[in-house]
Parts: sequence; C-alpha cells; structure tokens
Amino acid sequence: MLRYLFFWQPLQCFLTSLEVWLALYFLGARVTLVEAVVIESLIQAIGSAAFFVPGGLGVQEGGFILIGGALGLDPSTCLALAGARRIRDLLIFVPGLLAWQFAETSKQASVQSSTPLASSPVCSSARGPRHAPVTEVSIAGETNRG
Repeated sequence: MLRYLFFWQPLQCFLTSLEVWLALYFLGARVTLVEAVVIESLIQAIGSAAFFVPGGLGVQEGGFILIGGALGLDPSTCLALAGARRIRDLLIFVPGLLAWQFAETSKQASVQSSTPLASSPVCSSARGPRHAPVTEVSIAGETNRG
C-alpha cells in the first residue's frame, strides 16, 4: 500500500502531467511542466468530485476550460486538450474492452465445448431406444419396465 502511495501514484501523476505538457506543446501553448502538473492535479480533483456524472462527460471539458482560463490559456486550446484526453481514453479503453469481450466469449465457448452432450439435461431425455429402458417404481411398490 505504501509503495502505491509513495511511488506509483506520484509516477502516474507525473506521467499524465507530462502528457498534458506534451499535448499543449503540440497545440501551440507554451506552458511549464509545473503548470502542467497543476492542470493535471486539479483536473483529477474535479473528476473525483464529480464521480456521480457518468464518464465525467462535460465535467472534464469544463474543468479544462476553467483551469486553463485561470492559467491564461485560450478556451479553444483547453477544449482541444480535453478532446485529446478523450481520444487517449478511447485508444486505451476500447481495445481493452474488446479484448475482455473476446476473452469472455472464448472462455464461454471452451466451457460449452468441454461439456458432453449426453450429460446435458436437455439431451438426456432424448436418449432414444438404443439406451437401457428406465425403471419406474409405482406408489404401490411395483416395478414397471418402460
């Protein structure tokens, strides 16, 4: 737990801040790495505060415009940065969801193919005449062969 708090979490924050700085650099806005860390940290705080909004739709974009405006960035640049973040999310999450779906369907297909048909409850009633007849016991205790 401490390794996560003191190593992985700061590393993730730094790398996403580097991503923000790089995106802003390519968008033509020259910001320092410290400003990129501020933008990323406040965007994460806003996203955490608005956890009840599905996917944070609109919250992240509004946060980028609000925070970027406070740091002197153009609103169109901030909106482009938010769009770049959404595109990044799509490029990472959609292949992951597709791989998960593929893994689940292949697992389900392997379970179905490993189950023999004769032990299936649907197919056991349709055994036909080639199997031994079923013995039934009546209420009186007599044995009936069918």
